[in-house]
Amino acid sequence: MTTKVQLLDTTLRDGSYVVDFQLTSRDTALIAAALDSNNVPFIEVGHGVGMGASANPNTRAAASDEDYLRAASGAISKARWGMFFIPGIGREEDLELAATYGMSMVRIGTNVTEVAKSEPFIQKAKKLGMFVSANFMKTYAASPEQVGRYARQSMEYGADIVCVVDSAGGMFPEDVRAYFDGVRSQCDVPLGFHGHNNMGMAIANSLVAVELGAAIVDTSIRGMGRSAGNAATEILLLALRRRGIDLGIDPLRIMTVAEQRIDPMLRNYPQVDSIGIISGYAQFHSSFMGTINDYAQRYSVDPRELILHVTREDKVNAPAELVERIARTLSAQRRIPMRVQVTAERSNIATDPDDLVEATRAVTFEANVLAKKYGKLAVFNVVQCYRSPRRTRVSTSIMDGPEYVIASAEVADAQAAATIVDAADGGAPLLLLDCDLKTTHSRGIIESAIAHAKQSQVLHYSDLSAWARCVAALVARRGASDGRMLAVNVAGNNALANHIERELALIGSRDEGAQLDAVVACDDQTDPGLVERLRPDGFLVDALIGAVSERMSEVCRERGIPIYRPDMRAVIHSEAATAVGIATLVSRVQGIGVIDGISIAAGGMLAPLGTVIVDSINTPSRVYGVADGKGLLLPADGLTAELQRRLAHVEESVASTVG
Repeated sequence: MTTKVQLLDTTLRDGSYVVDFQLTSRDTALIAAALDSNNVPFIEVGHGVGMGASANPNTRAAASDEDYLRAASGAISKARWGMFFIPGIGREEDLELAATYGMSMVRIGTNVTEVAKSEPFIQKAKKLGMFVSANFMKTYAASPEQVGRYARQSMEYGADIVCVVDSAGGMFPEDVRAYFDGVRSQCDVPLGFHGHNNMGMAIANSLVAVELGAAIVDTSIRGMGRSAGNAATEILLLALRRRGIDLGIDPLRIMTVAEQRIDPMLRNYPQVDSIGIISGYAQFHSSFMGTINDYAQRYSVDPRELILHVTREDKVNAPAELVERIARTLSAQRRIPMRVQVTAERSNIATDPDDLVEATRAVTFEANVLAKKYGKLAVFNVVQCYRSPRRTRVSTSIMDGPEYVIASAEVADAQAAATIVDAADGGAPLLLLDCDLKTTHSRGIIESAIAHAKQSQVLHYSDLSAWARCVAALVARRGASDGRMLAVNVAGNNALANHIERELALIGSRDEGAQLDAVVACDDQTDPGLVERLRPDGFLVDALIGAVSERMSEVCRERGIPIYRPDMRAVIHSEAATAVGIATLVSRVQGIGVIDGISIAAGGMLAPLGTVIVDSINTPSRVYGVADGKGLLLPADGLTAELQRRLAHVEESVASTVG
């Protein structure tokens, strides 16, 4: 089957809805370059709502229109690329700016009944030499005959193509056919199709559009897009192949882009994975995945490609002999990965470390970009200065963990705390505050931070305890593996050394004057002679980061002794998780309440005898039993008939709520 259809990938535009418009210029450069190198002919980038949409603070994107333009222009060399534009949100000046970056395409979207609004912008874009698509948003709001007249109108304005847009995802193939016929009864303008997947019809509708001679069909990787998303690029490519249409775009490579660049953003977005897609396309039964994975790993081949080749020979079974033979052949034919060079901004963090307000706002903004993009929570960590010299610093490192993205600053005094917290307040929903009494300035720092946090929730933790746990975990991980007690010398006379000694005592460390497994330096007065006592496989820990002298470093190099420094990322994320968990427990889980006249309690409350214990007072989903009035549960065989009735009633109520 022959076709002139081309794909327009809108991952970097419509897909930005999924991550609250937090795709960065770097994301744009990397993903656009990958699409371009894989022969995608049309690439749409920028704000999901369109040019100029970041002027609304409620829809502010991670980067400006100009940032996206710059990133795309530097990353795309073959494809036509452009942005979306809605009259009234975008301005003619935006189109002029885009032209200076070489943007070759614009999609001007209006509600189908408001096509007249597009006229000046279509004409402006054409004067600038752009390929112009008139996108009829909510096409279903007009009859096919009306849409035909609107299409003729857009063509007269100068549009190169008219795009039928199923904005609500409710169209069926017969609707697509009716709208295409309606347009063609009025004019011969080329047609495009943009389908959403609310009814699960995006792929089916796109296939019909191709069958009807669409010039362009919209897709996005993994179907990322507003509401239920779009037709998935990789799925449509495979579906077209099943119909004998090869667009010259390798779906396996698109899936690799998905796995590397897109999937990490989709924590809160429904999706299927590449193996599931390939299995459906190739009609491969998942019960043989163990065999596929074994040989794919053994011969370092792509399991998806292995599935494709195996099912060409056998769609019923996947015998080990067949799978191994094909895996060996694929391994011998393995291609060298393509390298793509891109230029994009790496950070928005202020370069002047002395401008505390600017630097704090910059790191808070970057933490929010990461948090929103990956479905996490932004946290700002205020740490008291402990090392000398004590100077307030805003860290340029963002700690990105499984649940939290943490920006931080070391604060030297109460005034600095006020400045930092004022700048971060509200920008990060959570403020993690070091509440140790480390120095004479500690109380002032703590009180000032709490007083200036008006919008962010303040959560407390002990930095010294976290620091010590980090060092102890490092020692335990790097220490002896033969089960013997570690010989560790903690060198220093300060609060950090005291905390570390207590933590190390929990893992059985000692220093009895013999050879040492580890030396932990906690101040800059550490005796260099301690290094001489280290075993050949021992190690040194610069616990204070600055406590190891040049002489100690030199001796370690001469003896081949490694020097470690504590990496606080994991333990700070643990502190954030603990603080958030306790706050959530107290505010949303813990308490005493009533369900249909029956007393319930949750979250560690010491409840009176006969109270039914549940998992959450606000949103109970599980019933544990009946309180004995002493902090424990009554045994099941100790419940009276009345207590059994109460328990059963609460269980039924909770089950009904959950269901």
